[in-house]
Amino acid sequence: MDKGNPFFQPLNYKLDVQNPIQLTPEQLFEISTADILILHERGDLEGIKVLDDAPYKCIEGGAAQEIAMLFRQLPTGMPARCHEPPFGLRFYAEGGLQRQCSICWECNNIYGDFRYDFDANHTISERLLALLKQLSK
Repeated sequence: MDKGNPFFQPLNYKLDVQNPIQLTPEQLFEISTADILILHERGDLEGIKVLDDAPYKCIEGGAAQEIAMLFRQLPTGMPARCHEPPFGLRFYAEGGLQRQCSICWECNNIYGDFRYDFDANHTISERLLALLKQLSK
């Protein structure tokens, strides 16, 4: 457990919807595992509370590291206002949950612990989406 890690969160961590920390994907610290949050059929996100209860698939090893690497490299872009396809991510380090977010390739944005507008048509963005689709099956 690295309490010097600015992303460290205690095991009972809940996303603070009212006061999210403004981070960009490139600020994601080293991770050990990642959860792909399956937000399909969740309707309008109405804030980020859906992340806490969303079904998920835990990803470990090289695939988790690839998700984190592609996430850190997402290029900037302009946002829209929908949420398709609705995926979310949780990133863990040895000490527990680091951060979580929802990602929308139609809206070109990331919400939750991260606030970021990205270019969903960029090769890196498309690679991350393809990887999430493949691993969430």
